[in-house]
Parts: sequence; structure tokens; C-alpha cells
Amino acid sequence: MRKPHLLLICSTGGHIKQLYSLKDFWSRYEHTWVSFNSANAPSILKDEKNVVWAPHPTNFPNLPNNIKNSFLALRLVLSGKYTHIISTGAGVGVPYMWLGWLLSPFLKTKTIFIDSLTRTKGLSFSMKLVYFFTHIRLTQWPDNVKKFPRLLYKGKVL
Repeated sequence: MRKPHLLLICSTGGHIKQLYSLKDFWSRYEHTWVSFNSANAPSILKDEKNVVWAPHPTNFPNLPNNIKNSFLALRLVLSGKYTHIISTGAGVGVPYMWLGWLLSPFLKTKTIFIDSLTRTKGLSFSMKLVYFFTHIRLTQWPDNVKKFPRLLYKGKVL
């Protein structure tokens, strides 16, 4: 069995704060971050040795950056060194989830998407895009599990 190596993907703002708050978990393993070189990410990740800066913004009107981000995701996922791909969103994590899930039979990866704490009722747009293409889907609100049976509730991140 391979040694765990996590690929942690998130945009800035609350997304990176939520994923970083899981430090007790991810710091035990080798890990690589993917985020934007803007807003709060550079200061939060200043002590991390493996950081890859994704093109931004990746909201849907910005097709060139989404294409660049998808090629970056393809390069990183195909490297085969990651055992788990974990994202708190937003759009930057979508191609990593899709590719990680699609290639998981060959690369032996697991994909985990943690929906935003702000999604008290329903799913974020990013979760809607990856809902059927992730191994584990976590919500931070127990009522969401009633409406979406593939979700798991294990508590709140922040």
C-alpha cells in the first residue's frame, strides 16, 4: 500500500480557511496545496513547502482560466503521486474531483469534497457539479443529508 499523499485544493477566502482548519488531519501526511496566489492564500500557506498556484479567477465566464486550471489538474492528477484529492471548493476544485474520480481505478485515488459551511440548505454549485463524481461528499449541515442521500455529515469544519 502506498504512503498517503494528499492533494488539497481550494480557492481563497472561507474555502482555504475551512480546509486549513483541518490541519490536525492533513499535517500528518505528505501534502500539496493548490490555490490562488491572491487574497488570504499566500499568508495562510506561507510555511507550506508544496504549493501550486492555480490560474484565477475560475468562475465560469472565465473560460481561458478554466481551461488552464483543467490542464494543471490533469498534470497533477496524472502524476500518480496523490492518494487522496480533497477540496472545499469552489470552482477550482471541480476538475480535480472529476479527473481524480475518473482515473481512480488506475491511479488508486480517493476524492473527497467538503461543501461550504455557508450551504445551510442545499448544495453549492461546485458540489452539484461533483456530486456524482466523488467518492466522499461531506456536508456541514445534517438537514442536507435528508435531501441528498449521498452526502455524509460528520460535523462542522469551523
